[in-house]
Amino acid sequence: MNYLELIVGFSRWKEVNPLPASAIALWYELVSACNKAGWPEEFTLRSEVLQANAGVSRGKFERARQQLVSFGLIHYKKSNRMNCAGNYKIISRAFKMNIKTSNETRCEIDNETGDEMDAFKDNKSLKKTKTKKSYAQFVKMTEAQYQNLSDDHGKEFADACIAELNSYKGASGKTYKDDYLAILRWVVDKIKQKHGIHSSKQQRAFDLLDQIAEEGDGE
Repeated sequence: MNYLELIVGFSRWKEVNPLPASAIALWYELVSACNKAGWPEEFTLRSEVLQANAGVSRGKFERARQQLVSFGLIHYKKSNRMNCAGNYKIISRAFKMNIKTSNETRCEIDNETGDEMDAFKDNKSLKKTKTKKSYAQFVKMTEAQYQNLSDDHGKEFADACIAELNSYKGASGKTYKDDYLAILRWVVDKIKQKHGIHSSKQQRAFDLLDQIAEEGDGE
């Protein structure tokens, strides 16, 4: 199955298998990335890059990926190493088409393929032309990216991340191709450390230590 047939097959498949917009956007981004890589059987891609390109929040991104796996549209294998990209594999057999050899059927497929590719290109062009707003002197991002950051961490935390990156860029002269990705990569963790915000695993460990200490006092 080639690229065009894959797009058409997915379009037909989702007509009888409804998917949320986040899962559809993620599937298109994965197929695009696989195409750019030369259609390897498996390829790696960082989650924050996929999340940003698909324009979804972290929670929606993880749910969308799980939905694609559950429907048998992709294989995903998490890396055993921390902060390393996971492995993805596009599964086309989920919606392979029995294409007839008649000229009439081929013409129908060609026309539908052209329409699907036009819509796909329009969607990609729209994403590329989304304008970025200045949220600080040296920090820019799209409204969708700011909303995702606020949804995941809260508005005050998002504003603190922006202020931190703005100060760093202003003092160092450092520039980033995408300020939003820079925030996801290191600023979020730095703000958590600065304000003493722990992950759920860390918090459970601290709670256990407190419990042990209380039991010791009781003895």
